[in-house]
Amino acid sequence: MKCVEAKSIEGFETVLQSFYDTHQSGRFGLDVRIEDVADELEVLINGTMTTVFILVSEKMIAGFIGVVLFKSPTGKDIIANEKFWYVMPEYRGYSLKLFRKAKSWAKDHGASHFISNASMLASNLHDKICKIYEAFGMEKFETSYIKKLR
Repeated sequence: MKCVEAKSIEGFETVLQSFYDTHQSGRFGLDVRIEDVADELEVLINGTMTTVFILVSEKMIAGFIGVVLFKSPTGKDIIANEKFWYVMPEYRGYSLKLFRKAKSWAKDHGASHFISNASMLASNLHDKICKIYEAFGMEKFETSYIKKLR
């Protein structure tokens, strides 16, 4: 299993289908469309302050993490923010490879901090993901709330 920077959206079909199957519950009233996720990944792949790393098995892309760099609104720091992070269930033991690669890329590009997100959109993995982040030495930073507007 290797982790490399994505050069195009080619080969993402299987992992995107898995992402969709995991996220299609419609929780919070948010639509999840494969085409939109693919478009956003393509923007990150082709951006100047963004990237996508992929986890590649012998057969396919098994996971991805997208990262965005931005200037802190409170100072001069450059912050890296994980935009997406998804690994197919049967490959989740390799998730740390993506995280380490993303952190390394961020540091190499001048980031002073790295923000990861734990969303309840996908499943009941939220609490487990929070524990993983804490095991990585990360601290709780923000809490977000959502409400559907009518």
